[in-house]
Amino acid sequence: MKTRITIKDIARETGLSLASVSNILRGGEMYAEATRKRVWDTAHKLNYVPNRQAQELRHGANPEVKRLNHLI
Repeated sequence: MKTRITIKDIARETGLSLASVSNILRGGEMYAEATRKRVWDTAHKLNYVPNRQAQELRHGANPEVKRLNHLI
């Protein structure tokens, strides 16, 4: 069974922190162009696919999920 590639894998491969990788993948522009390119190139090389369920939890796309997140 193939393991899912996560931002931890990208962070390890690029030598950046999880926070930096996460910010870059979410569109953060506060990083040098070379750093952003390195993260995106690594993500493509590793065939990274964002976890949609995790994104929905974070952003509250589903009103019920958003309501439950505020309870936690």
